[in-house]
Amino acid sequence: MDILFVALVPFLASEPTLFSGFGLSTILTLAFALPMPVEMVVGASALVQMANNLSKLALVGGGPMLG
Repeated sequence: MDILFVALVPFLASEPTLFSGFGLSTILTLAFALPMPVEMVVGASALVQMANNLSKLALVGGGPMLG
């Protein structure tokens, strides 16, 4: 059950952050702290944040900000 929770929360939480641009780490820190030791929470949150940023770059591309 813990593995399903840890896998499902980032997937569901990453969708609204595509539009808002923030909030994923806040949600992940709280959700990951329940089943994991605190030392692992930082690393797991960083990995999900990196994957989320790479997927945003792949979906949206450089966009108008890069000129």
